[in-house]
Amino acid sequence: MTTNYPLVEERVLPPTQASGRLIRRRRRDLGEIPIPRAHEVLVFRLGESYVADSGRRGGDDPLLCDATSVTVVDTSAGVPITVETEVPSAEAEPFALKVTFACTVTDPVAVVQAGLNDLPGVLLARVRALPRLSETSGRYRLTQAQDLSHALTARLTAYTEMEDAGLYGVTLGSVAATVLSPEAVAKLQRQQDEERRRMEAAEELRQIKITNARLQAELKEMEENLRRQAQSQEHLTRTQQRRFGYAEAEENQAHEQTLAAGQAHFQREQAMAEARAIDGDPLAADQMARMRGEISSDDAAGRLRADTALRRDRRHAVEARKYEQDLIEARLTREDERETTRHRQQLEREERQGTKELEAQERKERREDEKATAEEERRARAMQRQHDHELRKELIARGHFDDQYIPAEAMLSQEPRAQDAVVAPVTDASARLGPAHRGKAIPPSTGTRGDGDGSGPGTSDGTADDLGDVGEEERAR
Repeated sequence: MTTNYPLVEERVLPPTQASGRLIRRRRRDLGEIPIPRAHEVLVFRLGESYVADSGRRGGDDPLLCDATSVTVVDTSAGVPITVETEVPSAEAEPFALKVTFACTVTDPVAVVQAGLNDLPGVLLARVRALPRLSETSGRYRLTQAQDLSHALTARLTAYTEMEDAGLYGVTLGSVAATVLSPEAVAKLQRQQDEERRRMEAAEELRQIKITNARLQAELKEMEENLRRQAQSQEHLTRTQQRRFGYAEAEENQAHEQTLAAGQAHFQREQAMAEARAIDGDPLAADQMARMRGEISSDDAAGRLRADTALRRDRRHAVEARKYEQDLIEARLTREDERETTRHRQQLEREERQGTKELEAQERKERREDEKATAEEERRARAMQRQHDHELRKELIARGHFDDQYIPAEAMLSQEPRAQDAVVAPVTDASARLGPAHRGKAIPPSTGTRGDGDGSGPGTSDGTADDLGDVGEEERAR
């Protein structure tokens, strides 16, 4: 019998709240809406009305926001629904009647409105409401079950076709009635029980196999984890042994010596207790030991010699191990010192290499600076010579050399020397300027003929006197 048909699932939807900063809108979380399969339909309830939908709307759809509940309806075609009941027979025992209906939902909204949660109960009531059902079955004996099946199938088919409108959106297709005798029912029940037991045993066996497989996997995983842990522990142990091997050896040796000392102390205490028991008489103790048959005199002497040799061997072994440890520590110390020395020498070589490269860079930059400075000085001297030459030509053009016996061509063609920072005075400028300007300075010249605004380079206030002195000297010659 098919369960959860035709109403597969029902959900009550909570009210939606508006959200958002700028535009507040209601939105339904799509996780609240069940996802229908291909043969299912969603029916939403909005107040007193119902709306069928395929489940493809967005969360902000008004239908989803306003809905108060949703129901998933199975719309598969020809879903078999079987109902069972008993009908009387012509004998004392009744028949077992099984009727199978092929159901198809044609109106999901009508199914939800009717709340058709128990479709098998509705169909069973329809079977029992078949007119003259008991009268018809009561005419057949238990051996005529197959004939009764055909008769009831025909009557139920006709009855279903006439009364189909009363099933609230569900259409009934083919109807098949099966009538079983008590023996057949018992046999079928036994078969069903055996099938159920077989299926339960198979399911139990399957669960056992699954459990065994899971346990095997867990066991393998545990074994793998243990193996990895063992490997990790072994690696850690080897590392610790390599790192603390000597310390562990000394610790073990000290532990063994402590155990030996404790044992010796116990033996001494035991011997002292025995000595106190025999009143401290060693001879009596030896006599007692010999009387008990524990040791002989030769054995006692041999044990004393062996104990003395053992103590001597242990002392020598401790001294030898200490000597070996000192040698190993000295070797490690020398190796550390050599490594430190090599590292320091490497750093010094790298530092010297860096210093050499820095000095070479500084020398290169210094040569470039000297070259640039020399170039600037050369340009400055050239400009000074050009300026002096222009100044001489200007002086000649103004007539400062008219009273001197100096060839003007030689003066114009003469190139100024690099060390001439100031143009030498050549004439008495005050005599040429007249009585009103005598004793005053010559206006500065810019190097352009006829330009006397003083904007260019000129001479100091004593230029006119110097030029006058030179003119007097030339006239004296």
